Amino acid sequence: MLLGSFSDMKIFLLILFIVEIGFGEAFLRLSEVSSGKGNFLSNFAMSFVYTFRISLADNDTEPMEEIEQPVTAWILFVLCGLGTNIVMLNLLISIIGQSYERVTSTAVLAMYKEHADLICDNNYLLLAPFSWFRSGKDNGAYLMVVTDITQDSQQSDSQNDAISGSLTKVKEELIELMVRKYLLISF
Repeated sequence: MLLGSFSDMKIFLLILFIVEIGFGEAFLRLSEVSSGKGNFLSNFAMSFVYTFRISLADNDTEPMEEIEQPVTAWILFVLCGLGTNIVMLNLLISIIGQSYERVTSTAVLAMYKEHADLICDNNYLLLAPFSWFRSGKDNGAYLMVVTDITQDSQQSDSQNDAISGSLTKVKEELIELMVRKYLLISF
């Protein structure tokens, strides 16, 4: 699920990066216009870090007090705070929510697939007692049909009895063959 969420967040991260770059550029240009302490950002990397700190709810507004255009700086600060904290965070939550919904909708199918893989991987454990019984060119070729009879409400009791009778008959024949084979091997 985690990798699926990161995969779904690629476009969000691109949009967030573009927004951070845009606000960083605006703060850098405001800082370059000012002189003295108002010039608190010297390069683009520092302006990007400053914008990133605002997006993490860092409310350090002391450097903006010396800017020559404080109203513009405050408007940018509020827009950056609202845009990156509230809007982008809600967008991120909705993307992760959709990823979670997509993953949970396929969870039951994934569980059955994993169970089938385990059965397939460990089929030698199921058929090991009959390994001496296999012979010929179709050695190891089996067809296993697994059904959940508790979920199958369409079958009647007579069908279940017929299946149980057939299974009992097959079981008896296998036991008889095993005994014959054992007797032949032991003498």
